[in-house]
Amino acid sequence: MHNECRIALGWLLIVTVLVIARPMVIQAQEKRLQQPMTQQASSFPQAKVVLSYAGSLNAVISEDIGPGFTTATKFPLTNISGPSVELANQIRSRKIEPDVFMSADAEVNQVLMGRENGEVAPWFFTMCRQRMVIAYSPLSRFKADFEAAAAGTKPWYEVLQTPGLVFRRSDPRNDPGGYRVVFLLQLAERYYKRPGLKDRVLQGDDNEGQIAHGDYASLVKTGVADAVVTYITHAIFHNLPYISLPDELDQSNPTMKEIYATAHYTNPQGQTFHGTPAVYSVTIPKGARNQEGAEAFVRYLLSEPGRSAFLRRGRKGDGSGEERKNAIRRGSEEAGAITVTVDRLDGTSDLYLPAPQSFFDDAHPEDRLFLRVLERAGAEDIATRLAGERKFDPDIWIVTVEDRDGRSFLQLAPA
Repeated sequence: MHNECRIALGWLLIVTVLVIARPMVIQAQEKRLQQPMTQQASSFPQAKVVLSYAGSLNAVISEDIGPGFTTATKFPLTNISGPSVELANQIRSRKIEPDVFMSADAEVNQVLMGRENGEVAPWFFTMCRQRMVIAYSPLSRFKADFEAAAAGTKPWYEVLQTPGLVFRRSDPRNDPGGYRVVFLLQLAERYYKRPGLKDRVLQGDDNEGQIAHGDYASLVKTGVADAVVTYITHAIFHNLPYISLPDELDQSNPTMKEIYATAHYTNPQGQTFHGTPAVYSVTIPKGARNQEGAEAFVRYLLSEPGRSAFLRRGRKGDGSGEERKNAIRRGSEEAGAITVTVDRLDGTSDLYLPAPQSFFDDAHPEDRLFLRVLERAGAEDIATRLAGERKFDPDIWIVTVEDRDGRSFLQLAPA
């Protein structure tokens, strides 16, 4: 696949860290992370950085971000691309050992998190947003029906059930783009009040008759297949006409995360993925052989050239960045304490602030310890406390973690 992420408005004016252990990448006060790219190029060794990423990032990494990063830092790159779930499982089993992992779904990082998975990924950033559409072939004999569905005069789910229509999708067993199709149909059953719709359209979540391995876009472009449910950027990249779907179904709207969460898929390995807003993520796996190069690459992703590359390859956001602005705040590049809010997804949150300097010892002065100052607090209490912290330190970073079990993955100061 060659489609690219659609960047949200205000990306990196707002930074989300969904799970964080030792937030080295965003600690602007650490000297390595303060260096501009021109200094990095001369101070870092020229060891290769191994990237592992979703196939949907192929073009933006190989043609834009990769060459730009190497030019700026002199780090050469080795690229490993493929379906995100498959890559995550390979990383967990140590079949591959990348320095950086970029997934097409942030939830895939759960495969690498926790003691049961060797705590391979202690944290991850979300970096750009997607949405699902139905792309169709301009050569299809059902083109008029697709155009009617795009215009809203015919239900798209009825078109997909037309006898003789060839429908393709990616593999949900190893690709987020595949299981998001399953999510879409589960959500559509409720949205349109059509029980059984998913099974009528998909004829089984893992139906081999519909699953296309490899570049399914070429099947649609040539008319071999009539339609595919895919990312909007995939359709745009291949110049395919498409049908837009309601926010309740396309998994693009972060304010609808509770609706999306009603959908789920379990693969044959027993790994369950839940419906979430479609966002890509990046992490540095534990034990990365080129830690400095990995941090430099993540920093480059967050830089203006990195953001511009995603913008060129994607589409302008739809306001979702503004919707997130009140929840997450990026602080000063040179200073500012890090505050962490753990959203328990039940209407309550925990708030962690940096521990006072008195908690640090001479042996480990660089350690970052936190104190929990609010537990299971409501949104108003959290906002009030953060407003007070901002008055005291206008440069603070406000980071939000989502975890139903209230895990912060932070190193806490002794009680």
